[in-house]
Amino acid sequence: MDVTRIYELRQAVLRPHQDRKAVAWSGDSDPDTIHVAAYDGAHIVAIGTMLARNEHGDRDQRSRQIRGMAVHPDWRGHGLGGQILDWLIDHAREAGAIEVWCNARTPALSLYRRRGFVPSGVEFEIPHAGPHFRMRLGLSR
Repeated sequence: MDVTRIYELRQAVLRPHQDRKAVAWSGDSDPDTIHVAAYDGAHIVAIGTMLARNEHGDRDQRSRQIRGMAVHPDWRGHGLGGQILDWLIDHAREAGAIEVWCNARTPALSLYRRRGFVPSGVEFEIPHAGPHFRMRLGLSR
């Protein structure tokens, strides 16, 4: 998938007060980065990205970071975010990763907890994005 196709939804949901450059992230074009989208016809309505990266920002095939999870407001409550998250977790497991982690927005914690993620540390603020928790999920083989 051409990553630029998800930038519109990333910006609208995750960074509405920033310009398009703010949603073009380091690692988006790495060969082992996965971008997933759900569509309503030709329109992207939910997205998620997963990078082979550890919490220190280093490329690491054993660790996967989930980033950019977003669902268009009109499509929330239909399970799309959960389906994308489940697919990303399954892909990480199949790729041999031993953990998945993310910086989850505080209002979205229940999505991650329902799938076994646990918080690591205390709530922190990401500028222009709000309060977050680092969440982790160990993967069994």
